[in-house]
Parts: sequence; C-alpha cells; structure tokens
Amino acid sequence: MLEDFSRYSTAALVTTWVVGFAVNAVAGPIVEEMYFRGYLLPRLSRFGAWAPLINTVLFSIYHFFTPWQNVGRI
Repeated sequence: MLEDFSRYSTAALVTTWVVGFAVNAVAGPIVEEMYFRGYLLPRLSRFGAWAPLINTVLFSIYHFFTPWQNVGRI
C-alpha cells in the first residue's frame, strides 16, 4: 500500500525527514556506542579476557533483527 504524501505539507515532510535522520543516523549510533562501550563493557571486566567476546555477542543479539550481519559484527 503506497502512502499519499500529497496530503502533508512540504514543511511537515522535511521536518519529519530531518528529525528522523538526526535520530536514526546520528543520535542512535552514539547512544548505542555509549551503552555498549561506555556502560556495559566496563561492567563486564570481571570476566577478564572474555569481556570483549561477551560484549560482542550481546551486541549481536541486540542487532538480531539483521541476523545475516552478525558474522560481520563478530
């Protein structure tokens, strides 16, 4: 089903695109890195040399909605 964008103003469409881009392409990856590297990884240090591997596996599970990319992430 195609959406009829003609019923929306140009300003609304541009604002939606700009905000969506800012959240999905800028803020999302920054927050994700802050969580996995800044918050989670230091708390996994008790696992010693296994900590990076555990962090990588958790990162892959978090991105499970694209399982074909998990091998590349690991």
